[in-house]
Amino acid sequence: MILADPIFYFKFVRDIPFKLPLSADEPAYSCSFKHVVLGTLLASLGLKVRFGLCRFLFNDLNLPESLKKIPHIDNTPHFYLEVYNMEQARWMIVDATWDKGLDSKLPISEWDGRSDTILAVKPIEILKPIETPAEFDQLRPQLAQQIKINGKFYEAFNKWVKSIRT
Repeated sequence: MILADPIFYFKFVRDIPFKLPLSADEPAYSCSFKHVVLGTLLASLGLKVRFGLCRFLFNDLNLPESLKKIPHIDNTPHFYLEVYNMEQARWMIVDATWDKGLDSKLPISEWDGRSDTILAVKPIEILKPIETPAEFDQLRPQLAQQIKINGKFYEAFNKWVKSIRT
């Protein structure tokens, strides 16, 4: 295995433009989707991966006040990836959430394949890692409910991140 392969995959997934889903049927490029893709790619290289999960407050992000005022569930889950580092015998945080085009407003991760990245959000609670796809599937109803409740906020958030990139 060439060391650059995991880093290439990380940058490829990170730089997919971030977008929250507006319905359960719509393709989305949010933290959960991006880390499912990245986890699949890294596992194809023989790396051991699992999902990290934390809770954060949307209003802790560097959002415009007008966006913060749109009614939404502020305390929400955030998914990232954990990759096992065999040399150090530990799990590394690998968070590819925000794409490079958002670097003027949001923290963009870099990864060298050996160290933790920064988390895309400020966690208020770190939860138990998700080890299996079945555990991930159990969270889908909660995520669908958040899409329903946060629809207007998600739509405005997507417009905001799109405006940053242009």
